[in-house]
Parts: sequence; structure tokens; C-alpha cells
Amino acid sequence: MKKQSQKDLDKLRIEHKNYNKEMRQLHCHFLQKSFDEFIAYRYGKSVSSKTKNVSPIEEPVFRRKEQQVSSMNSLGKVAAETKTKPKREYTGDLITGIGVMHKSNLVPVINNTVAKDLATMRR
Repeated sequence: MKKQSQKDLDKLRIEHKNYNKEMRQLHCHFLQKSFDEFIAYRYGKSVSSKTKNVSPIEEPVFRRKEQQVSSMNSLGKVAAETKTKPKREYTGDLITGIGVMHKSNLVPVINNTVAKDLATMRR
């Protein structure tokens, strides 16, 4: 490294101060450097850092032995036990239909006057 002029050293000191300040703001206090370390870092002569990032060896996650459960045959036992439910249908003559009053509120319609009331009803 060549000799630095006083003006260059003052600029480097300001950069060093700002670098350390930024590291403190990022909560990376361990990355702060002395002035000599900063000069070596700035000119690419840095050899090693204070701490090495060594990731711990992770143990494999414990998994218990899985049981192999075969599914039931839908054509066999299950198909014989399940029956379709009988379709329910209204067979009376009182209710003529279903109307919507407000926001999916279903209301039985008994006669034409109720249907007209539902049609003209406002919020």
C-alpha cells in the first residue's frame, strides 16, 4: 500500500466512522473494524474477519416408522353398505315457491300477494 496524503487519510477516517456507525445501526457490532483493519478492507487486503460464519451441523429430523395402510376397495364392502338417500320433495299445496328477500335470505312464497310484496320490498 502506498503512502496516503493527509487529505486521503481524513477521507478514510470519515469513511471508517460511517462504516462503524452503519454496522452499529444494523446491530452488527462484531463487524466493526479498527482503522488499520478498515484500510486493509477498503483496499481489498483484508485476510480474515474476527468471526467465521460456521453453520452448525444439523442432525437429521426424527421420523418414526410409517405404517402402510391400504385403502378400502370401494367396489367391495363399502359399495354394498352405502345407499343413496331418497330425494326429498315438497308435495303440499300451501307454498308455491321460494323468494329472496334480501342478501340470500330465502323466504317461502305462499301466494301472489306475498310474491308482489317481496318484489317491491326495499332495504
